[in-house]
Amino acid sequence: MSYIRFALGSQISRLVENESLDMDIEPLRVYRQAVARSGGAAGPSSPSPVQNISSELAATHSGVQASIAQHAVLVMQTADVILSSILDSVGSVPYEIRWVCKQVKVLVRRQFPPATDDALASLIGEFFFARYVNPALVTPQAYGLIQGVPRQNPRRTLTTRRNIHT
Repeated sequence: MSYIRFALGSQISRLVENESLDMDIEPLRVYRQAVARSGGAAGPSSPSPVQNISSELAATHSGVQASIAQHAVLVMQTADVILSSILDSVGSVPYEIRWVCKQVKVLVRRQFPPATDDALASLIGEFFFARYVNPALVTPQAYGLIQGVPRQNPRRTLTTRRNIHT
């Protein structure tokens, strides 16, 4: 946990504490936020309010598309900052985690001799992120990355539930 706090603590707390940060890329949520911001009145960049609109229909609105495009850029920039922080601190990954990753490599190499080095690196990276980094991103309170009760839903801020379509 100390490595996670060292590598990700400042970036995650900055993201979660930024109340104005909006990286939502789900069309229906973006649509509803635009309607709420406009007070229900249609403007050039906000959609006209429609009850029971589908996500697919919301995604066709140019204002929603523009917001999603801006949010997607923020998602990519944020992911780049987090990944850079992890890569810059790889020398501080605890020995035990490195040992497990090495064992994964040895055992996979033994079981699947034709596996390429790229495939092994991908597998180890997936293991490292899925079992070590992602839980801290999804529940930053449990890892001491943020203090107290966040103003917004950190899980919503730190994860995306849909693919980015630009």
